[in-house]
Amino acid sequence: MSKRLPYFQFEPAEWLAGDIMFCSLSARGLFTDIMALYWQKECELTIDQVKRRFNCESELEELISEKIIKIENNNIIIEFLDNQLVKAIGKSKVNSENGSKGGRPKKIKEPTENPKESEKKPNAFNSVIENESEKKPIREDKIREDNIREDKIKVNKVFTPPTQIEVENYFLENGYTKESGTKAFEYYHRLNWKDSNNRPVKNWKNKMLSVWFTEKNKLVLPTKMSFEEIKAEQRKNMAF
Repeated sequence: MSKRLPYFQFEPAEWLAGDIMFCSLSARGLFTDIMALYWQKECELTIDQVKRRFNCESELEELISEKIIKIENNNIIIEFLDNQLVKAIGKSKVNSENGSKGGRPKKIKEPTENPKESEKKPNAFNSVIENESEKKPIREDKIREDNIREDKIKVNKVFTPPTQIEVENYFLENGYTKESGTKAFEYYHRLNWKDSNNRPVKNWKNKMLSVWFTEKNKLVLPTKMSFEEIKAEQRKNMAF
């Protein structure tokens, strides 16, 4: 990946106008690091790998809570990078095939009323620049209104601590042990539902997902018995 596709497209306008701006500065920094690692690993990255690499549980919880990144089966999903990867691999394949055929087929030049148009050099940001006139300008007052509304929503959200049974069931439903759920509940209950950095827990499920859903806490299911083992067990029971 580092040789074939060394970089991905980053659009400052979309970044500054996106939901990422509702996150803290440290969470935005973490997301930048996650994007770089995600791209380097060809868009295959688990949440466990992120935890081991960056050790930023509060910021990770914030990104998940704000739906900046998605989690599916313990895998991190960043959709706009997935889309870029598919397009980049397809383009790389086409270029490789053209190279094996002796290069890209020559195009027949068509006359143009403005000769300078043909002299323009390709630019990685052309698509952004050309489509900019088609987009409606982002109004600063609208952004401020959205920010105020979002802040009000966050203030009005009142955290309700879960019961021990709710936490244990959440662990079991997601394939993790009841014991680890009990341990997690007792840990945060003892701290009055604050994390290790003394920050209030905003979403307890995201906290469990980002901190406690680890390999060592996974539920180990019994392996299926073979046909011969079942028969042997039946004969053993019949003997009694």
